[in-house]
Amino acid sequence: MAKVLNDKIEVHITYKCLYDCVFCSVNKHIRPEPTKEELFNDIDLTKNYYKITLTGGEPTLRNDLAELVNYAHKYHNNILLETNGIHLSKSNLQLLVDAGLTEIKLSVYSKYKNTCTKMSKSQNCLKTVKTTLN
Repeated sequence: MAKVLNDKIEVHITYKCLYDCVFCSVNKHIRPEPTKEELFNDIDLTKNYYKITLTGGEPTLRNDLAELVNYAHKYHNNILLETNGIHLSKSNLQLLVDAGLTEIKLSVYSKYKNTCTKMSKSQNCLKTVKTTLN
């Protein structure tokens, strides 16, 4: 579902996430996953906006993420991925960049393990961020 934010627009491409963050409602509501075709239609509606953000849940859980980025690149030169980084690696990051991705917003809940764990309800939260940044 697309959400208007001035000259930017967000498209929630998944409702799945491996974390269960205390501040997020994505895991608290059961919703069907949008199909690729539904997301293409949503992206078609964003063509009059300067920048698109692909978000979720956790967008990197979608197997067709590079295809969605490439499709968004038809309309947008500024494509941001909002992620916790759990599935980012150098190889799949390069694939996304090649598809048209221009920015990443990496969620970092804290530099302290205890705080990060409490926020995400995941023991691996801080390790994931450090691995992604390396």
